[in-house]
Amino acid sequence: MCQGTSVICLNGGYADTNNCDRCKCPPGLGGPNCASVEPSEDPFCGEGNHRIRFILDSVSYSCSTTCQGFVEIKHNSDFQQIGFRACCDEHGIEVISEQAEILVISDPQGAKVGAFTLRYIADTGSGKSLFYF
Repeated sequence: MCQGTSVICLNGGYADTNNCDRCKCPPGLGGPNCASVEPSEDPFCGEGNHRIRFILDSVSYSCSTTCQGFVEIKHNSDFQQIGFRACCDEHGIEVISEQAEILVISDPQGAKVGAFTLRYIADTGSGKSLFYF
């Protein structure tokens, strides 16, 4: 237990019990205080300052009422909140983010298998899209 530590962790992060001067960050977040979104490895990642419109084309995880395996998309401005989750045979779900970043987390849990397809565009608010993948 970390008592008396001065580390301040954001977005649901907490002091690492193995090193109380560092934060343990939720999946998709990083940096010294969990304030940074881990960078995308996609070379076509869009420019900043545009909301993101994404379409979840298909989801295929082990289907259960509690959604044990899932894809989660954190699209709200508070990444500490649980995002939109899908696990069963869902498709055609379209959402616009509140900010210029989203987190996409795939967690198949015990099933160890799961798949999803996602399309996204940078939404400029002008009705024109910058990118479409």
